[in-house]
Amino acid sequence: MYTFAIVNQKGGVGKTTTAVQLVAGLSERGYRVLACDMDAQANLTGTLLGEESLPEDAPTMYEVLTGEAQPGESVLEVRRGHLLPASRANKNLSIIDAAIGNHPDKLYRLREALSKVADGFDFAVIDTPPARDTLAYNALAAATGVVIPAIAGEYSLDGIADLADSIDKTRRYTNPGLSILGVLITQHRANTKLAQGMAEGAAAMAEDLGTRVFPRPIREAIAIGESQACYTDIFDYAPRSEVAGDYRAMVDGILEEVADGR
Repeated sequence: MYTFAIVNQKGGVGKTTTAVQLVAGLSERGYRVLACDMDAQANLTGTLLGEESLPEDAPTMYEVLTGEAQPGESVLEVRRGHLLPASRANKNLSIIDAAIGNHPDKLYRLREALSKVADGFDFAVIDTPPARDTLAYNALAAATGVVIPAIAGEYSLDGIADLADSIDKTRRYTNPGLSILGVLITQHRANTKLAQGMAEGAAAMAEDLGTRVFPRPIREAIAIGESQACYTDIFDYAPRSEVAGDYRAMVDGILEEVADGR
């Protein structure tokens, strides 16, 4: 099983949206996909569940990370593949350090959990929190490759710079084979000075990271917000839209990187 982590330590850059579209795009191509929600906000969980509610007795990522539940019994079948959902209010991922913070294996919990279900899936996609914390480092330790969403703006690039340090530490201490598949420009407004400057800055930063910027950015589009309001992906909501084409190109580019052994 190849595991993607969608990571940027700055919020609001489109991590969850990217994760949703990657899960949907891979599922649309017939791959067996497991979506893993490591963000306490649980937006990936909400989108993939659609109008359904999380069953009251369903174990979640919190129970998996604490060892209270096995990953196999925590995975839910959803419309697009399968889901390891984020936690509920009384056992929220935001307090995971209180439960496992003193354990020497706290950064390996997700990797160990995914190893137990790996035979059932072709890909796993991990949505991560906008932080440098136990959850984010668990995702990096479990991942095969990283996709970095970024938007036009200095703070988004700062998030990439912070992430570079986290990836370096992860490679040194927990996951030496971790690769960076590329930087994905999201919420793109063509022909603006900010977008042009962002492209140049992102390209320079990607080169420093030993990776690339995906050649086709994801344009800013009302259809994305509308699809989120309907708890679905862009391929279901507006399959012929230009932004759906952008995300299909993203999926194709990521699969090419995986096929090349990155």
